[in-house]
Amino acid sequence: MRRLLHKTHTIRMVLVVFGLMLASTCFIFASQKINSAFDWENQTQKFEKSGDIKSAKKIYEDACEYFLKNKLYKEYVRCITGLATFEKNNREYAISLQMIRTADSLYFRYKLDAPLLLGEINHLHGTLMIIFGNNLSAVKLLESAIQEKRKSLSELDTILSVTYNNLGMANSNLEQFSNAIKYINLAINSLEHQQNNKLNLLAKFHENLGITFARMGDFSKARDYMFRSLSEKLKLSTSKNDYANLASSYVNLGQIETTLGNLDSAFHYLNYAENLLTKTSNPESSDLDIVYNHKGNIYSLQGDYEKALVYYNKSLIMLRRKSPGHSRIKEIEMNIGHIYYVKQDYAKSVEYFLSSLDHTTISASQLKTYRNLGKSMEALGRLDEAKDFLTMAIRLSEQRYGKENFEVALSHLHYGNLLKSMNLLAESHKHYSTALQINKKLFGTKNRDVADCYLRLAELELQRKNYHACLQNYQNALIALVEDFNDANPSTNPNTNIQSPDYYLMNVFAGKGEAFFELYRKDKQLKDLYLSFNNYKLYASVVNQIRSKLSSDESNLVISSRLRELLGGALRTTTELYKVTDDSYYLSEAFMFAEKGKSAILLAEVNDREEMLGNPIPASMAAESKQLRNNIAGYNKLIHEELKSTAPNLNKIDLWREKVFALEKDQEELAKRIKTINPDYLKYRFGDKIPTPKELQQLLHNETILEYTLTNEAIYTFVVNPDTFVLNITPVDSKFKELVASYIDNIRHGLLADAQLSFNSFIDQSHQLYNILIKPNYEYLMSERLMIVPDGILGYIPFETLIKQLPEYSTPDYQHLNYLIKDRSIRYSYLASLPFIEWPARKKPDKTFVGFAPLYVQTEPRNNDNLEFRPVLNDIPGIRVEVQKIAEGISGSDLFLNENATEATFKKISGEYEILHLALHTLVDNDNPMFSKMIFSNSPDSTEDQLLNTYEIYNLDLSARLAVLSSCNTGSGRLVSGEGVMSLARGFLYAGVPSVVMTLWEAEDDVATGMMPSFYENLKQGQEIDQALHNAKLDYLASADRLRSHPYFWSSYVMIGANEPITNLKEKGIPVWLITIGIFTLLSVIGYLTSKKITQNKK
Repeated sequence: MRRLLHKTHTIRMVLVVFGLMLASTCFIFASQKINSAFDWENQTQKFEKSGDIKSAKKIYEDACEYFLKNKLYKEYVRCITGLATFEKNNREYAISLQMIRTADSLYFRYKLDAPLLLGEINHLHGTLMIIFGNNLSAVKLLESAIQEKRKSLSELDTILSVTYNNLGMANSNLEQFSNAIKYINLAINSLEHQQNNKLNLLAKFHENLGITFARMGDFSKARDYMFRSLSEKLKLSTSKNDYANLASSYVNLGQIETTLGNLDSAFHYLNYAENLLTKTSNPESSDLDIVYNHKGNIYSLQGDYEKALVYYNKSLIMLRRKSPGHSRIKEIEMNIGHIYYVKQDYAKSVEYFLSSLDHTTISASQLKTYRNLGKSMEALGRLDEAKDFLTMAIRLSEQRYGKENFEVALSHLHYGNLLKSMNLLAESHKHYSTALQINKKLFGTKNRDVADCYLRLAELELQRKNYHACLQNYQNALIALVEDFNDANPSTNPNTNIQSPDYYLMNVFAGKGEAFFELYRKDKQLKDLYLSFNNYKLYASVVNQIRSKLSSDESNLVISSRLRELLGGALRTTTELYKVTDDSYYLSEAFMFAEKGKSAILLAEVNDREEMLGNPIPASMAAESKQLRNNIAGYNKLIHEELKSTAPNLNKIDLWREKVFALEKDQEELAKRIKTINPDYLKYRFGDKIPTPKELQQLLHNETILEYTLTNEAIYTFVVNPDTFVLNITPVDSKFKELVASYIDNIRHGLLADAQLSFNSFIDQSHQLYNILIKPNYEYLMSERLMIVPDGILGYIPFETLIKQLPEYSTPDYQHLNYLIKDRSIRYSYLASLPFIEWPARKKPDKTFVGFAPLYVQTEPRNNDNLEFRPVLNDIPGIRVEVQKIAEGISGSDLFLNENATEATFKKISGEYEILHLALHTLVDNDNPMFSKMIFSNSPDSTEDQLLNTYEIYNLDLSARLAVLSSCNTGSGRLVSGEGVMSLARGFLYAGVPSVVMTLWEAEDDVATGMMPSFYENLKQGQEIDQALHNAKLDYLASADRLRSHPYFWSSYVMIGANEPITNLKEKGIPVWLITIGIFTLLSVIGYLTSKKITQNKK
């Protein structure tokens, strides 16, 4: 680019770049005078080849000084250009760009006439523009470079060939593929006509041709050229074989394999590339960002969305450091938008997609963004906008690539999805079929994108009720996904365990299960019902395998949600099989499906802890895993809170994201080491460790389990007691969830201004819910004790409040209503199996009870250095009274009140007690439940922020039998499909506390002060935990008036988990030492009085 700089600016740049080095003299220049460029070029090349970068750079700088001092301006500019090339080769791109712009300015300032030198300046400048993502500028500069070089060079000169190659790649980046192929072939031809073939250059040119064919969608040619290039690079000697150069071949092969759906091979190549790039002198300036972006894509395809996000963020940070306006930034923003789309955060996905739009050009990245915006708009119900984006994606992709390209196929596929959602099934089928034909031509039959097309066609045929056509499409998808399976009969499945199953396999088996069930309903052929069941079983197995490979609970939540959507079909099939065969095996299998559809992550976490304590891996590895998890969660919390602030500090966020990335890499390495020691370790987490109903019956004593599963069509209620195992199915519709939501809202708001209206509404809703949830199962409630396993929104209901009959009176009187609590004690569980897990033997705590009750002093919100703002909280005087009353009656109790109730103290001593009682404020974070927190004293602390997060509870080593969370909302939280209510209480269960008493909403201060001491008195009498809480509630009801007996006051406290009594609770009495002193004193007094009396008698 011909551009003159201001004279003073030029001088300043020269001084900045080189400085005045008159005080020092290079050893070359001290011994001889430089008469030509030959000497310094030979010397720099010698040092560069030997790896002595420092000496090479010193010669460049001294040569530049010499030429400037002696007014050899042509050599001076040539030397600057050489130094700029040197900096570029060492990945110092910003410095190189600054220097080459200086060289360009000086060339015209000194009015030089050296076309070859100007060609080299423009060549390097254009190459740097490619690196910085400015390909339009690169094309202009490289075309100018060729024009200048042709004045002095043959068309077949090596120097010209490199410029042709770079011009080809700039065109390839701009998707001007015909120009790209033309110029790269010119580069190759110029080398092939030379006697001394430049194998290193030829390898690079073949690689670039492969990249271009891959971008065009010709993956067969792309693979051929990539392997040819890699073979040529591997023939080079070590001195010529640059790590970054070799890594680029592996990166490109990884990308091709990803596109072809060969994810294991792709990861293999990317790992090679990453290892090579980390060995370069400046990894941060290398192409590691490309590797991390591609790895993020693979994790996304495998369903590990949180890990994908970590890799995308690292890639984004690296790119912004290279150049804030780098063209690849928008591609990564689009990838991040896709993650939020999958997580159903559509507003955020649209935000990222819009940010990734570049209105100056239409690229492959832009076409993907249009497609993604179309998907998101569809999900948001903005169908007209969705249609506009998707039709635009089809039109522009066909204009750019023709009609047989992968991008065109994807555009048709997503437009077909939109049309199907609009019930335009014929048009949808047309677009699906177009996508299928394109992908089959590009990839053959064994490909995941081909499978995706068949899946869409299968779902469409299911909607049309063409069940045979539906099943055939699902079978074709199965064939496309499983390498060694080719049976086109939908009744068959792979008969071996599928290694590394593809994410799409879940949809295949679940879809076949649903289609065979619908075929059974149509034709009444029992074989179809069996086939439906078998496919749902395979579905559950694949889910477990995929889950065992995911790195985070957040990624598993997406799987849980998908599993929950399909659970209704599995239950429907299995219960129908039970009805028609009367085989109890299928009833048992239905129960197992119901259990797998609830809190699978919590069960995996508890299994994980159980296996850790069972020592399947060395203790040091278990401790390392725990520490890594805690550190990752800690940094994620900082990021989460900073993003919520009004002016987020982006530098801090980037710093913390890099910390998370480094910790994730450490976690990956640890996982490899664990797998070496115990290959089956990760299978424990999502294995089939759920007790069967028969096993549960043997564990139950005088108790009945009611396990609910709520689908869109029915409530499945499994009733299990020592003598009975039955299933009741109650049809429901959307109004049922509205009833539940209204009832929960009614209770939580307590007494309203219109007492009569509030009372009438409560009793009506309560009785309706009793008739739906309890009455159909009442005849099987053989004992007075119930364990409720709720599902979905039912997890917010205190079942104790349901009334058996409507009262005969109309006056608002809550005390005398016939609540379920009056004849049944109730405990809760996230899973029926959870309370019966056999925890490994642990050391019995030395102490009995510890209570924490801080004083909340109202202060202005403050920022604790790198911690989030602390909210202003009202003090709760009753909580200190509450814990003091409790502690007064328990021997071996400790209290931490007011400013002594600190987070640091709790973490330090919590493992020493059998009962933990926390009377604290709670902040529920529905965006990220792991960052919900219990708030300790706001007294200053140098190590803790006084906010105990859920993720921190997970990493505590607790030996307590019971945790009482007498706080606000400790049992509430976000409702996650397939997992239930994500509350703080889950953290205590994972940390090893088998029993938890928690609150569903903020409890009234004076009620807690009365009810909790009563609960502990009952425990001291040897009552089991659920019974102790049950009787404490009944005592409150008996003493409350008819309004204060509203369930708002007493039903907030619920108990989850195991219910064995705590046998070593003792009444606090007079200390033994004090009794001893008292007895001694009494005896002394008696002795004195007796002696005195005897003396008096003698007188």
